[in-house]
Amino acid sequence: MTTESARRLLEAAIAEVAASPSSMRKLAQSACTRANLEREWVYEIDGTNALEDVETRREVSLGGPHHADLQIEGTPIEFKSTKPWYAGEKAFETRIPPRRNSAEFWLSGDMTRMEERDGIFVLLVSTADEPVHKDWSHHSLGSMRDLGIQRYTDWLQTRADQLKAGAVVDLVAAGHGDYAGKTAQHDALIVRWPTA
Repeated sequence: MTTESARRLLEAAIAEVAASPSSMRKLAQSACTRANLEREWVYEIDGTNALEDVETRREVSLGGPHHADLQIEGTPIEFKSTKPWYAGEKAFETRIPPRRNSAEFWLSGDMTRMEERDGIFVLLVSTADEPVHKDWSHHSLGSMRDLGIQRYTDWLQTRADQLKAGAVVDLVAAGHGDYAGKTAQHDALIVRWPTA
């Protein structure tokens, strides 16, 4: 199976999760109570009908201490999860060494491993409640979501192209659900590289 086939299956699985009221309820609870929820997403994706007839594995070793969260027919996939308000301008500053909470520090290593192994990198962005950083206090949830996704997309595209020219970052709507009177809106940014 090619990386492109794995990407299509992944997107079908995300669409299936997005259409499932029970999955969206679970993911909304996680988004409203936790900073990161990639494990929950991997679990929900791996249980979809879209992946029923293909080989999948979770927590696949890439050698040494590194692993991929999910593998679809041999294609490794690494997931990260965030909220849009973590996309403050300081998160994208270039420093050597990288700042601890920067995108470079947090995402770049996993992206490099996925590019080297013809894999896929997924950044899940969940807009679930009011921003915790006062820099965002003048934004509505909708504008905060839009700006956060745009900043992450721009950074991911730049970094992915540095690893290998021709990288593509796809924005995929990943559904919404309610928990405790709040709505969690999910978006997936899927990064892939051209393969030989």
